[in-house]
Amino acid sequence: MTITRTLFAASLLLAALPAQGKPSPFRFVPADSCFVMRMGAPAAWKQQFATAQVTKWLQGESLGPLVGMLGKSVDQGIGMLRESGKFDADLLEKMLADYKGEIVLSLQCDFAALAETLMNGEDPPITMTLTMTPDGTFDLAALAKACEGAIDENAPPTRDLVVGDHKLRGMLDAGGDGVTVPTIIDGHFVIVGGNDVEQGLSKLLANEGRWQGNATPHALSIDLKLGNALSMFGKFVDEQGGAPISVESIFKATGFTSFDAMTMTFDADGKHVVGDVQMSFGDGDRGIFAAMAGPTTAPKLLKYVPASSESFSVSVIKLGVIYDVIAKVWGELGEAVPMTFADVEAGFAEAAKVRLKEDLIAHLGDELMMLQDPQALASGVADEEDPTAMFNGSCFGIALRDGKAFGESLEKVIRSRGLHASRKTEEYQGLKVHRMRLAGLVEIEYAVTDDLLLVGVGTSEDSQKALRSILDTQKTPGDGSVPAVAKDATAAMPAGWNGISVTAMSGYLNGMVVGMEAAMNQSMSGVPDEMGMVMEAIKKSTGELKRLGIDLMVATTYTTANGFGTRLRW
Repeated sequence: MTITRTLFAASLLLAALPAQGKPSPFRFVPADSCFVMRMGAPAAWKQQFATAQVTKWLQGESLGPLVGMLGKSVDQGIGMLRESGKFDADLLEKMLADYKGEIVLSLQCDFAALAETLMNGEDPPITMTLTMTPDGTFDLAALAKACEGAIDENAPPTRDLVVGDHKLRGMLDAGGDGVTVPTIIDGHFVIVGGNDVEQGLSKLLANEGRWQGNATPHALSIDLKLGNALSMFGKFVDEQGGAPISVESIFKATGFTSFDAMTMTFDADGKHVVGDVQMSFGDGDRGIFAAMAGPTTAPKLLKYVPASSESFSVSVIKLGVIYDVIAKVWGELGEAVPMTFADVEAGFAEAAKVRLKEDLIAHLGDELMMLQDPQALASGVADEEDPTAMFNGSCFGIALRDGKAFGESLEKVIRSRGLHASRKTEEYQGLKVHRMRLAGLVEIEYAVTDDLLLVGVGTSEDSQKALRSILDTQKTPGDGSVPAVAKDATAAMPAGWNGISVTAMSGYLNGMVVGMEAAMNQSMSGVPDEMGMVMEAIKKSTGELKRLGIDLMVATTYTTANGFGTRLRW
């Protein structure tokens, strides 16, 4: 019995050793890196996304031939490399097919020294590391040796670089700028580069002071950390002189100097692909970013989204905050503008007979909704004569705190400018829907309800239908739950979201292709044959999106303690 227990314990210990000994992907990533990208190798991606419907779409009847052509191009490139004899093409082919490790790229920049070097006309202090982690099967040492052989055959000048127990070769100029020859360190395939490689090697190859990134592996993850970089850039521009305004002050007023970091991840989740973006902020006024901070509950305007909608968004937007930021920025412009912001407000009040902030902005709520018909949108993209056609099938809604007070103030503005004379009005669902032309150029349709301002742009009947469908829904509003088309997607989302966007990809892809065709026909006298083939394949593939059940892309937004987040599911 004792022997059995001992053997069982030993087997558990041996099973645990590979996980404990797994090499860290951040072995050569210093803690102060400003950019870190970590991604699985091509073979790992192929394995991870094997069951995703997007993969089936790319391999389907329409896009499959194009993807196959790309694969043939890679094969042809490897074939040419094989014929040249300058590199082990079989090894490269094996790496693409079998290597399932991780590829990590990191960049380091001393932002504190950045301004000084730029002022002195020197290159900014930047270093980088590119590593491939060992996966236990593919021979990274053989790959490094093949790369070294190819470099030696081209005979660039190299010199030895010794850092502790590590010996590397560098292709560097007299100032130390350049890149190292690929080598193996602690099992990793490593390349180091920058504008002062020798100076940075000790830090880049050290064992301590490593990046503390997310321990969970992702198909792709990107970390961007700016810290006080934007503030320092503003100071640098100001110190150069010549500008009538302070760039640093503008950055502070808008909130850009408070932006600290962003993290993005991308993964497969069964039949779907998912993405996450997190933005975090440090000290200082968040400026316009404060306009996007909201509660941890679903938006109230969601109850006015028609149940049949397949493309819409409802999000937090505090227009009052944006107004205050504009006032701050205007104040920072000083003599660069002909009048103070107080003068602007006074001029508006005199001309429009209402106060801009107190009588209009103050009555706006904190949510924005948008309803779109993707097919109508696509049909309007190619209309060169009507610039508003790009809004075909679209209607925008802004939440109101006091619809009656806002409507009265808006009416005063319209009458003070004489716009009511040519305005057309009709009754719909007991409400007034107005149509008028602004500045003689843009035609809009609008309606004001107790808690919503609706605006449709252009003359499209589809836009008119969108506006009226919202008014219909207001008569018998929903319970605030997500429309049926997005229920499954949001059920898989983390709780606490305060904004949602649902996009019908088939319509948008069609619109993108139509727009590109129109632009090429106008600027290039026609669409090139190869590009036309690609566009036609994309058009045909949109039907497959619906058949595979991935026509809708859903994104939810979140407010966190130190920033914002978005989760995407397709």
